[in-house]
Amino acid sequence: MVATINTPAFAVTKSADQTVSDNTLTTITFDTEDLDSDGTFASNRFTPAIAGYYFIFALLAFDEINDGKTGYCAIYKNGSHFFSQAIGTGNNTQLAVPSVAATIYLDDNDYVEIYGQHNHGSNRNVIGNSTTESFFGAFRISGAPTTQ
Repeated sequence: MVATINTPAFAVTKSADQTVSDNTLTTITFDTEDLDSDGTFASNRFTPAIAGYYFIFALLAFDEINDGKTGYCAIYKNGSHFFSQAIGTGNNTQLAVPSVAATIYLDDNDYVEIYGQHNHGSNRNVIGNSTTESFFGAFRISGAPTTQ
């Protein structure tokens, strides 16, 4: 049988800035749920409860990253790196905004998290403050088989 509804689905943001140490891969915390259709997002993780293909996306806004430095955003599946993207800053740029998006097969008990990292040289913040500057979300892809 082929699923025809794009759930479970979730979308979350941050209510406050989060400090990330220089060159330290850090789990990014998301505490404001804008959508959680099936209660599958908890403790900064998405665990779908239904096997299938999922479109996962995230964006991290690192504040005050020096020129020529890089911000990273990574999707981790079951505690292991799955996919990441980096973005470097240019002249007179103070904001690094890396984003990731991937289609991932997840079993019902698999989980995904978002990690961030930068190489500014000292601690920097991932911007929160109840804005949409940093976010994380996913939804099941309609029409994709639910078995691998």
